[in-house]
Amino acid sequence: MKKEYKIKIRMLFCFLLCAGLLSGESSILNFKGGKQRVTFRLLTALTGRTAGQSDPGNTISSLGSASSINLSNPASLSADYRANMVSMGFQPQLQFNSNSIYDLNPRVEKYINKIDIMENNPEYPQVEPLTGQAGGVTDFSGKFGLWRGFILGLGFQRSLEIDFNMKANGMSGTFIDTGSEDTTRVDLSSSASLSFESRISQMEFTLSKQLNEKFALGLGTELLNIWTEGSGYLNFEGIIQRYGAESDIFQSFNDPVDGMSFSNSLDDSYEFKLKAQAIRGKLGISYRTGNRIFLDLVINTGCRTDLNGDFSAVIHSLGSIDLRGLTEEEYQLFDQTLLEPSKLTFTNSREYQLRRARINLPGKVAVAGGYQTRFLDLILSYENGFGKYSVESSFLIRETGRKKNGNIFTDFEEQVKKQYEIGLKVNHSFKFGLNLKHPEGRSNFQLGVQLYLLEQILHNVSIEKDKELELFNHLTLPVITAGFNISLKSKLTWSFNLISFPVQALRTGLSYQL
Repeated sequence: MKKEYKIKIRMLFCFLLCAGLLSGESSILNFKGGKQRVTFRLLTALTGRTAGQSDPGNTISSLGSASSINLSNPASLSADYRANMVSMGFQPQLQFNSNSIYDLNPRVEKYINKIDIMENNPEYPQVEPLTGQAGGVTDFSGKFGLWRGFILGLGFQRSLEIDFNMKANGMSGTFIDTGSEDTTRVDLSSSASLSFESRISQMEFTLSKQLNEKFALGLGTELLNIWTEGSGYLNFEGIIQRYGAESDIFQSFNDPVDGMSFSNSLDDSYEFKLKAQAIRGKLGISYRTGNRIFLDLVINTGCRTDLNGDFSAVIHSLGSIDLRGLTEEEYQLFDQTLLEPSKLTFTNSREYQLRRARINLPGKVAVAGGYQTRFLDLILSYENGFGKYSVESSFLIRETGRKKNGNIFTDFEEQVKKQYEIGLKVNHSFKFGLNLKHPEGRSNFQLGVQLYLLEQILHNVSIEKDKELELFNHLTLPVITAGFNISLKSKLTWSFNLISFPVQALRTGLSYQL
């Protein structure tokens, strides 16, 4: 359903740019693309629990002894049960214009130049995409020795944060269609403001114990806090004029006089605020042979929880527009015969009432093997996910308006229940970690490589009527991190990630042994 807001913006362009493709007797008098500013910021734990701190490759290996590893493998805390430790991670807020890497504007201009029915030179849209990362404290953790060799682990992590904002204004255009006895002229201008924020954070509580010289066991509980909110509007102003030998009709969208007798707004709006809490458990088992080989197994449980809160959305549309005409030749994008002469600006209304929203978080089974020498550590890890990262929603959709039956326009009201789902499934992930150590333990260099095999989950998410959107069936996502650990004092270690691809940069952290 959210895709329909993007469609309205595309619809403005298609309404103006593609109008000439509907018949050989249409022309675009003028087109102004306006300015669009898009801001996107992301924070994710995909690249690791924190910066460095014996965590190359974001694996579950117990080869390291940093307190932050309890976020992945509670059994690993027993690697050195005498070392009480606290850690904290940071990252700066960064933002840059991604046109410097991949400029969208020449590609948009190239597309517009393919339209050969412009009577005047167009004013090309100016797109300014700003991409970056959220900043601040990303995580903190601690491990503390208790009685009889038990280790208590505590942790907090900002697992996922997404901030999206878009401002668009100055889009306008005029076209004339002479494909029937009368001539239809449409003038439209549009502005938009959309925002979306989402947060997932987790608190971690673990308890572990070294059972003997080779085995350690750990149990953990994650308390997740999930919050999302968004709002937006899409405003259209304009006129429709139909004139010929025997008629001259002029009507404006949002005209207050006409609005007293029929709906004549093309404006859209949405607003929502939802939140949820969830609990997941985990089991960790570590096995080591001497000080060389480390083997680990972790099982995480999945969970499902309802999102509670408020949601409202209203979408308006012209009955004379069929979005299937964007891609399918047998459908006509704009059919002026479906405009009611006395109500040219009549618009249909669609309201979405949220019946239920639910978020799914997956579990996984992970195994890792580590090999340690005086100068280096090597880690290989494999994770198999069960479950999915997805949001399921159920809506009651109420649509009211008018449609043409033969030569007569009649009112209609329809209600339908519809379910949507959007998300990702992590089928497999392969991880490699390398830790090159200074002989005297003053510093080390860490390299991590991860490979995620992903599968899309999109149910009833469509751009065109009766045709589901398909971004990709399967995706292979590589993640690369590289950084340093440096001992500032005997008990204080500073960690810094130089490279963190494809998300997050300049992550840093401090670890202090109590």
